[in-house]
Amino acid sequence: MVAKYKQIPLKILVIGTAHEDVILYVDKLDSVDSPQGSQKIEKRVGGSAGNTLAVLSQFPMTKTWLMAPMASKEASKFLVQDFESRNIKTATCVFRPNVEYHQVTYFIHTEDENSRTVVNYNSIKELTFEEFKRKLDYACTVEIASLNTSIPFNWIHLEGHHTDAKKMVDYIDSRVWRNQSILSIRLDRPYKNGSENLIQKADIIFFSHIFAESKGYNHKGVYDFLKVMSRFCKDNAYLFCTWGSSCGAFCYDNKTKRIYSASALQAPIVVDSIGADDTFVACAIYSLVQRMSPEGCLRFACELSSRKCAQFGFDGIIDEMNVLFRLFDQSESSSIIQSDSSSVIQSDSSSVIQSDSSSFIKKKKKLYNLLLNGLLRKHKIQKDPILNNVDGGFGFLSDDIQYDIINNDDLFTNRIRKISSINSINSINSINSSNSSNTNSMNNSKPFINHFKKW
Repeated sequence: MVAKYKQIPLKILVIGTAHEDVILYVDKLDSVDSPQGSQKIEKRVGGSAGNTLAVLSQFPMTKTWLMAPMASKEASKFLVQDFESRNIKTATCVFRPNVEYHQVTYFIHTEDENSRTVVNYNSIKELTFEEFKRKLDYACTVEIASLNTSIPFNWIHLEGHHTDAKKMVDYIDSRVWRNQSILSIRLDRPYKNGSENLIQKADIIFFSHIFAESKGYNHKGVYDFLKVMSRFCKDNAYLFCTWGSSCGAFCYDNKTKRIYSASALQAPIVVDSIGADDTFVACAIYSLVQRMSPEGCLRFACELSSRKCAQFGFDGIIDEMNVLFRLFDQSESSSIIQSDSSSVIQSDSSSVIQSDSSSFIKKKKKLYNLLLNGLLRKHKIQKDPILNNVDGGFGFLSDDIQYDIINNDDLFTNRIRKISSINSINSINSINSSNSSNTNSMNNSKPFINHFKKW
């Protein structure tokens, strides 16, 4: 039985970089001096901190703050407006009045080779310790006074590339509210020295495969890498390492000395992988706040980061999954049962869905449409990828096929499993047929994170 519990609010400050991403989509890159046309151009907020918050801000009961160095307020207007529209507070940012241009990263994405060329422009000096201290003290004073709480943030996330990162960590660790908050540090670039000292006071550490490789490890040596790094960490720390679509991600529990892993889901079409690692970090943070297990956290974060690669940008990456889980949360006794990394929809009696009620039949149709039409819309596919029916929607299938799918439980379950796998949704909540008339699940205030509790 899945026990209901109260969702834990998240108040997070992310310290790092935020800039503008300009993405040019071209068929191919021709030789020098030849005319080159672009199919599409996209402009959006980027940077690791900005991307992480763009995802986190979509979760329910989450308040977000950004601390990043920026150009003048006039030059940074686009960034600030975008952040504020997502309810990401920028009062903790540091604006440089004499800098006329904000940081910009240009991505040239070539369709024929599915590769990208990155060009970065940055004239903004990084955040200093004095600026960090001033802004953190301001935020703590304002938040404690306005929210009548003893802690300003229950999570602080820091990108470890700052020159003064060690001083920042020490200052955070000295605050009276430190033992009531979580400190996470992200190390995604090779470092000359000091990384071991930096992570000593962190509760959660996120390593990239680039960082691991700079230490002499490949994907086969992830366990050894995390075990070595754990010697410099707190006894109860979690150490994560992401290794992309080829190997997924890993988590080392320094308390139990156990390592967990999760494979990356293969998106049917990779359209935009920019920010996939940032999505992973955001989802890991949120799921840990909700007290998910390390294994469940990995699977949740891998799934959402894989879904990110199958869509442009970050908008709506949470909504589609939220709708599915709210729609089919029919009882406390339902559970998620995993088999071969695909979802099998089952009830507590361990039998495939069985119901003859018309309302339940409608819900089965709804599930099918949500999954399949979401896939078609996202990837602009004009045919059902399984039955090759034009337009793919359920209404376009013949009556015979509709009857077979809806009334044959095995066929329905297998079909949904295939579609959910293609659509990068490997966790569909089970449906308890005996309570199919319950409509309380449509309450938007109910956190969808409940559905992951037993992962």
